Amino acid sequence: MVPDCFLTAGFTLSRTTAQKHTMRNVAFLVMAGLSWSVAAQDTFSIVAVDPDTRQVGSAGATCLDSVLEGTSAVIISSIKPGVGAIHTQSYWNPVNQANANARMDAGDSPEEIMDWLEANDAEGNPAIRQYGAADLDPANNPRVSAFTGDDCFDYKGHELGPNYAVQGNILSGRAILDSMSFRFFFEVSDLAGKLMASMQGAKKIGADTRCFAAGVSSRSAFLRVANPDDSTELYLDLVVGSTPPGVDPIDVLQEKFDAWRALNPYIPPTSGLFNPAASPAVLVVSPNPAGPQSRIAALSAQHLATGPLTLQLAGLNGQFLLEFPWDGREILLAELLRIAGSGAATEPTVSGNQGANSGVNARFSAAAQAGLPAGFYAVRALSGTTLVAQNTFIYQP
Repeated sequence: MVPDCFLTAGFTLSRTTAQKHTMRNVAFLVMAGLSWSVAAQDTFSIVAVDPDTRQVGSAGATCLDSVLEGTSAVIISSIKPGVGAIHTQSYWNPVNQANANARMDAGDSPEEIMDWLEANDAEGNPAIRQYGAADLDPANNPRVSAFTGDDCFDYKGHELGPNYAVQGNILSGRAILDSMSFRFFFEVSDLAGKLMASMQGAKKIGADTRCFAAGVSSRSAFLRVANPDDSTELYLDLVVGSTPPGVDPIDVLQEKFDAWRALNPYIPPTSGLFNPAASPAVLVVSPNPAGPQSRIAALSAQHLATGPLTLQLAGLNGQFLLEFPWDGREILLAELLRIAGSGAATEPTVSGNQGANSGVNARFSAAAQAGLPAGFYAVRALSGTTLVAQNTFIYQP
């Protein structure tokens, strides 16, 4: 008998735990006579936590579906309410996923989990695996880590942010990961909304290269969020197991998310870095694409008339972070990088970032001395913990 989660065409709004989803997929694979590795080569995904609400969540998609292959993207997802989320993908193996769960249950950090999985692969071949994990430490600080084996299919890679990890393989290019990071980082919403925005960032034809001929990004997708007190039912558990030809599962996921959102509206907080109460003003970065002589300035002085300011520069892949006092006057990007290279910048202390960026400024200083890498960056002005202005730019040295 085929498990009931595969009898639904397209979308299922599941109210089960990660373990139930996983076991149903495992049962089908056993009955179908397929190997773990061949049947579950997952593609792009994100794991994330919210230190303010203590919600944890994950989302992802792949060019496999529950009808034709008997497995879908959700098989990679493990959610631990109030603790964290783990994805085990690329030649998915149920023993590796069980071990990842056990290590998180034992209190290992995401980085420790990555190290353990690499050293203890179920088949002795960690080079074909990809993992991502995000959790909240005992002090409620976000921690993230990821691992991409050298033998995963190209394009392969991962990107880490303050409270999220994005990872993918068999991608059309790094732009998929950059876009997912960008959309999550800047979406003004709760964790669920940010994860949905991140998935939309990957909705490009052939994002999973196996799906290019079909004209879609992927063939199955999921989005899951747990409140800290969830047990057998998750706050949000959306699974698109399969879709008709030509229909992108991320579009179906969005439709189901919108229906859920109508019953669970997002209410912005009164202040905060991740979710400002009002849309912040725009910082001018000109010219953009930017170089060392590009200027950073407020759109108008009144936008920054909020007291002492902090200027923050962040790489959207989470690799760099710089923060220092700012008087609101125009500054050249070259001067900002000079400050970074001198080591005069301070480690961020804004809400939601504590503990997530230890040592980042040292790496930023070294990078600035060697020359800032090309890529996507964000610049933000903060008054205390309130975001008052921001913009993004492409740096082309």
